[in-house]
Amino acid sequence: MSETTFQPTPRKAPEPGYAQDVTGVFRGTSWDAVGATFIINLLSLVLPLTLMQVYDRIIPNAAFSTLTLLVLGAGAALMLEALLQYLRALTSGWSAARFEHLEGCRAMDRVLSSRLSTFEEQGVGEHLENFNSLGRLKDFYAGAAMRALIDLPFALIFVAAVAYLGGWLALVTIALLTLFALTAAWLGRQLREVLLERVTTDNRRQNFIVEVLSGIGTVKAMAMEAQMARRFERLQENCSNTNYKVAQASSYANGASTYFSYGMLFAVAATGSLLVIDGRLSVGGLAACTLLSGRAMQPLQRAMGAWTRFQDVRIARARLAKVLNLEVDTPSQGKQPKFSGDEALELTDVSFTYPGADQPVLHDINLRVEPGQAIAIRAEAVGSGATTLLHLMTGMLKPTAGTARLGNHDIANLSPVTKGKAITYLPSKGTALKGTILENLTMFRPHRMAVALELSRRLGLDDITAQLPRGYETIIGDSVSDTLSQGVMQRISLVRGLATQAQFILFDEANSAIDGEGDAELRTLLKEIKATSGLILISFRPSLLKLADEMYDLKGGQITRVEPMPAPNPAPNTTGADR
Repeated sequence: MSETTFQPTPRKAPEPGYAQDVTGVFRGTSWDAVGATFIINLLSLVLPLTLMQVYDRIIPNAAFSTLTLLVLGAGAALMLEALLQYLRALTSGWSAARFEHLEGCRAMDRVLSSRLSTFEEQGVGEHLENFNSLGRLKDFYAGAAMRALIDLPFALIFVAAVAYLGGWLALVTIALLTLFALTAAWLGRQLREVLLERVTTDNRRQNFIVEVLSGIGTVKAMAMEAQMARRFERLQENCSNTNYKVAQASSYANGASTYFSYGMLFAVAATGSLLVIDGRLSVGGLAACTLLSGRAMQPLQRAMGAWTRFQDVRIARARLAKVLNLEVDTPSQGKQPKFSGDEALELTDVSFTYPGADQPVLHDINLRVEPGQAIAIRAEAVGSGATTLLHLMTGMLKPTAGTARLGNHDIANLSPVTKGKAITYLPSKGTALKGTILENLTMFRPHRMAVALELSRRLGLDDITAQLPRGYETIIGDSVSDTLSQGVMQRISLVRGLATQAQFILFDEANSAIDGEGDAELRTLLKEIKATSGLILISFRPSLLKLADEMYDLKGGQITRVEPMPAPNPAPNTTGADR
């Protein structure tokens, strides 16, 4: 199975403003849907005009033959209108599905190519909510809300028909429509304020849920269930209060729509009756104008419902923009270099400060590692910057100052595939993707199977998987993986990284949960790998520190070279072969 080259998308999505939100509603909307909407609204004139003919001509003249033709024509028009509405729904549904697919792929592409420091500025729960906003946008584009906004300009057709039939009676319709539009705009802004408040409370609750679920073992071990439950109750109370405010604002909008609908019917009927009494309007004309004014109100009523939902959509678009605005590492667009295996990994005057931090985590770091060389770094405490230092070497983080180079090439200019072939990072916490143990060992690349199985045998993973009913075909990366110890997960992570046979191995306390026997097997394996690859070891275990040719202490954001630990004496021969 060939490896595909992943290239990040450098294009940055603009922050959505009001005008972009409005035009964004029509993204993917075809001209066929607009044309169908125009014909549907024209066909909607058939019923009022038919009713006017019935009252003014057919009933007074008992024209049964004319009535038959009129009913057949009106029925055909209604059937055609229903067909066009069905086809329009199919078109808008396809546009929404296409939007969700394209934007979803673009968002994931952005996340995968984003800088680690930028990505970690937001919690996992917030990132999940940002991705969930795609569903809300898709539902808006596919649903009646989008069709209502397309229908809105065609309300003028019905107002023009009222003006043609009832004269200045159209002024009553226009006045009420204008008042209704202003009310809808005001209510929509009120709704937007409470929706923004709900976004904040939902983010806090979602982040808390993710933290508790990911650390449920620690919560139970420390008997913190009651504390976590009380914190969640407070967060849930805030969410419930904001949801109540949202529901209240939405009910005000729905109530206003109903009141204006009744008001339009009453105002047109009352004013039109005066015109009928004065002889300037027929009874059929009044009936037609009443239906037409109500029909003119319908697009605005649906648009008001869309407008209230549109406030949530604007927030969803802003959340999606957070994903699309993630800063990315953009590799050089030129031809990627091919390394011979003799290049050194070098940091020159490297400093790094996390966004929003006042003090640098690392400063003035100078380090050079050759292939076949092993160096060890001892960190003074957790959070001293050892992991950050390795992330700078892998290119996951970009130095604030200085350069990180592989040979003569800046690591920041290398593509993910090029970096992955040259540098492997072994994390302290073993993780798994959804799949079998074997798929996790090979990272779903079958051509690595032979190397991965050999490494598994060397690290004792063979004996562990032999005790599982399905062996290497056991599914992990889901709740089932909780049955595997962290030591086993670390072995899987080690095999997965070492199977790349990279030029440099960055070891970040990747054996912290492995027992003594497994640690001895790992040390023997790393000693062999050291012959061809460079090793950068972050560890406190003397057994691994003794592999190092050079040793450094990391204190106060700087590294200081110290004397390496002496190599262990060969183990005595206890097999009796020399007796």
